[in-house]
Amino acid sequence: MVTLFCLTCKQPFEVKPYRVSEAKYCSIKCRNLAYKKDSNIDLICDHCGKQFTCFRSRLTYGRGKHCSPKCQYEARRSQEKSGETRECLNCHGLLYVVPNKANGNRGTGKYCCRKCRDEHWKGENTPNYINGNKTNWHGPNWYSQRRKALTRDNNTCQKCKMTREESVVKFGQVLVVHHIIPFRMFEGDYKMGNQLRNLVTLCHSCHRSVESYIKTMIP
Repeated sequence: MVTLFCLTCKQPFEVKPYRVSEAKYCSIKCRNLAYKKDSNIDLICDHCGKQFTCFRSRLTYGRGKHCSPKCQYEARRSQEKSGETRECLNCHGLLYVVPNKANGNRGTGKYCCRKCRDEHWKGENTPNYINGNKTNWHGPNWYSQRRKALTRDNNTCQKCKMTREESVVKFGQVLVVHHIIPFRMFEGDYKMGNQLRNLVTLCHSCHRSVESYIKTMIP
């Protein structure tokens, strides 16, 4: 046994030789006290200006701004009063938008209700629209070639050997038939792009990893 001194209570304690490099505290209690002391940080409340102490982990995701729930709620109410009035993009009616939605980057605060959003979010108004060039269209023979590829590969992922039934249980979806050379590289020639030698069966996990690699290799 090797004798060391606890970093918290300064008392000697014994450990086995292989733990010398990692042993710092004589007990879990001393370790927790040290962690608590190191993790505390002094801050100023954004609402009342009073100094308070909180855990450093509270600063994650923008937390740890207020000294108490009361100050947090009062600050939230005062922010809501400083929002702005906008016009709904669909019905052109007026709506009140709170600051966190008005200044955010998630696309919120544009519609007065979900119905207006659904009616307006079509075609060029949605970020998923790509010039109307049938990006997901793989030709009239795609589904027949897809079935042939699945049959050839025995409904099994060719990388991890996951079966169709296992894919349904794990991902809630059947297997994916992947284009080895991306379909867009054939510039609409679906007969060449959908050849069986260019198709392979993959599970969703393997498909994501392969697609990520292709995106780094082909612009």
